[in-house]
Formats: sequence, structure tokens, C-alpha cells
Amino acid sequence: MAGADLDVLQLVTTPRSFFDQQVRVLEERGVRSTVVEVPRSETGRHPSDFARFYARILRETAPPTGYDLVHANYGLVGPFALAQPIRPVVLTIWGSEVMGYSRRLDRVTRFSARHSDAVIAPSKAVSRELDTPHAVVPFGVDTELFRPMDRSESRERLGWDADTRIVLFPYDPERG
Repeated sequence: MAGADLDVLQLVTTPRSFFDQQVRVLEERGVRSTVVEVPRSETGRHPSDFARFYARILRETAPPTGYDLVHANYGLVGPFALAQPIRPVVLTIWGSEVMGYSRRLDRVTRFSARHSDAVIAPSKAVSRELDTPHAVVPFGVDTELFRPMDRSESRERLGWDADTRIVLFPYDPERG
């Protein structure tokens, strides 16, 4: 992938740390990315926010812009990527959108997957939920940051009780 000469329009509902890291690594490898996020007002997302998002996508993909493809990151943005008629679409499914969280989101994601030019699943568990051709490409892990460490030392470093059972959830603490 070194020396890649691609311009990618990255669409996302809300960037997450793993997404930001993916974009950074792709850019280090020569993939130019423009990230467009679904706007959000103070009271959440409304239909008008999605209308503004779609208008921005149409502006970004209209000639003479030179994007090689549109990368929809998460099933909810898939229809917006597909609704621009010019660039090929890659859909990366993050997981929750096909794992039973919401029937409506599941249907939107499956529709987008059937109509995308390529589909990526990050795990075998997500792959098993898809009925369309796709590739399994695991989200990368920073092995400098995440590496095996002694449990007692790690808990002490984090200020956690050595005898308490700990369960981690990979969600933004601001998320309800």
C-alpha cells in the first residue's frame, strides 16, 4: 500500500478513535482523505442535519473533484454514499448495525451492502451476519499501546482495585 495515490471521501456518523487512527495510517501510506461527518445540533441529529450532510456529499463528489471512491464508515451513512451517482462506494460495517441493535438500522445497512461496490466486515462475527459478498479486514490494533502487561502492575498503574472484577465497554463516556 506504500505510495498509494488515492483520494478518498470518508463519510462517518461520528468519528471514533479507531476511525481516526485508520485515517491517519492511510494518510501515512499516501491515501488522501477528506472526512465528512453527519452534522449534529445541540439537541441531537435531525432530518435537516442529514439533508445538509447529503448536500455536502454531492458538493464534494461533483466534478471536477478527483475522489477515487467514497468510503461509507458505518451502515447508516451507506445510503448517502450510494445516492451520489459518480464515485464507487466502499462500505465498512462497524458491527452494531447488523448485530440486532435496531431492525431499521439493520435493513438500511443490508440495503447499502447489497448496492455498494465493496463491503468490509471487521470481524468473523460481523461477517457471519452478512449475506452479500464482502472481505473481512480487522480493525488494526496499536501494538505499542496495547500489549501484554502484568495484571497487578496494570491495575496499580490505572488505580484500579486488584481484587475487583472489571468489565470494559468501548464507548464514549458521553454516550447515553
